[in-house]
Amino acid sequence: MRIVVDTNVLVSAFVSATSSPARILDLWRAGDLEIVTSQAALDELQRVLLYPRIRTRLRYSNDQIDQFVALLRKHALYLAEVPPLTGIAPDPDDDKFLALAQAGGAQWIVSGDSHLLSLGAYSGIPISSPAAFLASLDQDSTD
Repeated sequence: MRIVVDTNVLVSAFVSATSSPARILDLWRAGDLEIVTSQAALDELQRVLLYPRIRTRLRYSNDQIDQFVALLRKHALYLAEVPPLTGIAPDPDDDKFLALAQAGGAQWIVSGDSHLLSLGAYSGIPISSPAAFLASLDQDSTD
């Protein structure tokens, strides 16, 4: 399954190795999920991981953060070109994830952001929290 993962989900995976976001990354590493990303999404991730308030919760060096971002760029479905999309999400910064999902043929958008979650779906692509996404995967596997 091809998904777009919002920055806050990736950061949460870094903060807690036993969280739902961390489980999503584990599924990606195992090849069970395909993450769609872009330079804009990776730039935001790197910037957020380097925020002082985030850095105090993480115990990772700048090199480890750089390696993680490089790993995503190399092993995720990286879109060099994403047609811009504006005015859809309540928070304009979130439009890039909607555009990424549409351009990358994603089947799901996973986010912890209330602005994105309030949409419920975009262009037929469901938007849900990490826990709800994992529950839907679990449900699909039992059907």
